[in-house]
Amino acid sequence: MGTENMRAAVIILLLLILSVSWLAAPNPMTVYPAKSPVGNEKGAGKIIIVYSPTCPHCENLLAYLEKHYPDAPITKSTDPQIVRPYLEEANVVWQGGVPIMVVVTDNNVYIISGFPSKYQDKNGYINGRAWEMSWCRGIHGKMYPSERNYFFCIRPDGTIIGNEHAVDWVMEQLGIKRVQ
Repeated sequence: MGTENMRAAVIILLLLILSVSWLAAPNPMTVYPAKSPVGNEKGAGKIIIVYSPTCPHCENLLAYLEKHYPDAPITKSTDPQIVRPYLEEANVVWQGGVPIMVVVTDNNVYIISGFPSKYQDKNGYINGRAWEMSWCRGIHGKMYPSERNYFFCIRPDGTIIGNEHAVDWVMEQLGIKRVQ
């Protein structure tokens, strides 16, 4: 077998391995990344935020929640262990970046990672809608609900990129109304 044939065989084998592993992987393009590890308890409605007091992204998220969801039952913590069971259940590998928001509904766990700082915030998006959509395409994310009506991006691991629209959507899943 010549060098060219061997190279072609190796490339075909690698492509075959990659396509099989991709097909065997669970579908990450879902807004519902995991069943709740707390079971099907009625009115679960847990909102947990891990933040750092020196993080400008965290500061902006907490200010947004305080302004628009002042009565929401939010647990705030600087201890990342508080969200580990939910992340493990969702098979999410978290490197510890903050803020991270875990929202538990009756049947699902939503994980929102990140949030724009006040300097990045352009109409509720990170650096603006067009920039965020481009970023979403670049990471092979899914635009929710669609590219035409983009609100937020779902990463390939099922986590949601944090912006105001993602927070509003997930609060709506809990039946919590936004205060203007």
